[in-house]
Amino acid sequence: MGATPAQYGFVFGIANLSLFLFSPFFGKYGGRLGPKMCFNIGSVLQGVSGFLFGFLPYFKDVGAFIGLSYLLRFLEGLGTAMAWSAALGILMKIFPNKVARIMSWTQTCFGLGYMLGPAVGAALYEAGGFMLPFFSIGGLSTVLAISLVFTIPNLETVNTNSNSTNDDEESDTLVNQDESGHDAQNGHADPQCNGIRPNLRFRTIISSPGLLFPFVDLFSALCGNGMLESMLEPHLREAGASTIDIGVSFLVFGLCYSIGNMLFGSAIDKWGYPSFFSLAGNLMFLITFTFVGPVSFIPIRPSEHLIQAMMALAGFAYSALVCSSFSRAQKRVIEMGFSDDINTYVMISGIWLSAFALGNFVGPTVAGLAVDVIGFRRTTIIFFALYAAMAAFDAIEAIKQAARQRAASAYEELG
Repeated sequence: MGATPAQYGFVFGIANLSLFLFSPFFGKYGGRLGPKMCFNIGSVLQGVSGFLFGFLPYFKDVGAFIGLSYLLRFLEGLGTAMAWSAALGILMKIFPNKVARIMSWTQTCFGLGYMLGPAVGAALYEAGGFMLPFFSIGGLSTVLAISLVFTIPNLETVNTNSNSTNDDEESDTLVNQDESGHDAQNGHADPQCNGIRPNLRFRTIISSPGLLFPFVDLFSALCGNGMLESMLEPHLREAGASTIDIGVSFLVFGLCYSIGNMLFGSAIDKWGYPSFFSLAGNLMFLITFTFVGPVSFIPIRPSEHLIQAMMALAGFAYSALVCSSFSRAQKRVIEMGFSDDINTYVMISGIWLSAFALGNFVGPTVAGLAVDVIGFRRTTIIFFALYAAMAAFDAIEAIKQAARQRAASAYEELG
């Protein structure tokens, strides 16, 4: 429709802005609606907004086309926030002893979506133009969402009016009890604090650099992912790629993300040292953004095969950072003496999702503005610098983590 990169980049970003804004709200107040109702409304809203996207070609004015795209994507983000917050609560209610497995399968499903979505969409686009992918996939999603009304169990919800007040009062008391061993400023707690372990709070995460940085790592990973997701197609077309080649590029990314998610998740659980996996992820992203353009100071012409190879590497980089960021945050919380319970996991998951959405919003939005002004290849230099800085920070943290592990092992041997 003649939209500029800055305009259509925000189409990708606004759904994640909506997700970032609404996920904390529904995470806290969705229980008053009931998890089943919240999930059903959110999933139907996702499907309907995708279906309505197919009608956009009837609006020939670029302003109307882009404006309605923003609206539908914003509603999609709202539906995602409702469905995600409710789904997490439902799954943990049904499978209370399988929290890690739930997170693993959730990320695997995301990876399958990344893998199949672009390839199926490209094939449908080739067969029937712009409308067919949205009518078929959006319609199928809507039908499935409606069918879930009859299959999702109607779980009992807690009395949020009474319990939340008591929990907040207890949490405030624990946070302010410095004489009991908890430092309200830096968020550290003494595990010997009368047998009471305080609940994790949002302001503790913000005020503790060691706890906040895994989410910063995740944010930077999503920025790069958003850049590739929103800006790679025009770059591939300039390199002579067909629509099928473009679909294959994203198919390779999704496949490597799914494989990497299972490999890195198992490796982190088995060997520990999640900071080393974050470092590896940032180094892989650094290589990706060196050659996906390639960066303007490397005298190599872009080619579809080189770009596809870098998309494969980006899939592994993305999975390494997604797996390690959650593990790092969880481990750090326990080291700080906070409760090792479902409330802590839900809080970490909520902040994790917010960082996920914010990165997916900032990435395509900033990339769209930059590509519009300086082009794709020069824009990759910005992300090259970002991942060089993140790799340096992760290297420092990984060295410190290894030193702490050696000191702990030496202490155990002396004991």
